[in-house]
Amino acid sequence: MTGRTTARWSFVLILFALAAAPVAAQPAADVYAGTFRDASLTVVLRASGAGYTGTIQMAGATYPLSARAAADGGIAGRFTSAGGQFDFTATVAGDTLTFATGRTKYELARVATARPPRGGGVNPLGGATAAEQAEAAITRAKEHVYSLLNTHGNWEKVQAREAVRPGGGGASVFDVNAGQ
Repeated sequence: MTGRTTARWSFVLILFALAAAPVAAQPAADVYAGTFRDASLTVVLRASGAGYTGTIQMAGATYPLSARAAADGGIAGRFTSAGGQFDFTATVAGDTLTFATGRTKYELARVATARPPRGGGVNPLGGATAAEQAEAAITRAKEHVYSLLNTHGNWEKVQAREAVRPGGGGASVFDVNAGQ
């Protein structure tokens, strides 16, 4: 072998060794960071230093929170409301955050942080499996359903009752069913 060929093979072997390096060198995804929601409560957690900061949203009000890792593998912290501080604990199993404060526990579902590309989150040319296609469809459906929650944490749509005044004269707001 010539010196040039040896150098090429050495380069190829180095690239192969780097590609085969253990994936453990990459940090694991933080299971607590993210947004979790049910019909009445939303918890947003962000990694911050040695713990977490974030907010709790309920019935149109927002409460700041801070937390640290707990001995049981979960997190424990406090949120502030009307000048008082209240303790909470939380654990994650899969995509569900169990949030407990006082005598109440909430089971909150993780909200996807990024919208999949239009037409789905699966590359149509990449040979996605049926399971991957189904998972992408479920994710899109969840995002759509959660987008329908109103600010009061329920599913009712508020409908305006606006109509044109009989005989012209511009628009006015009145109950179109009042005379029936």
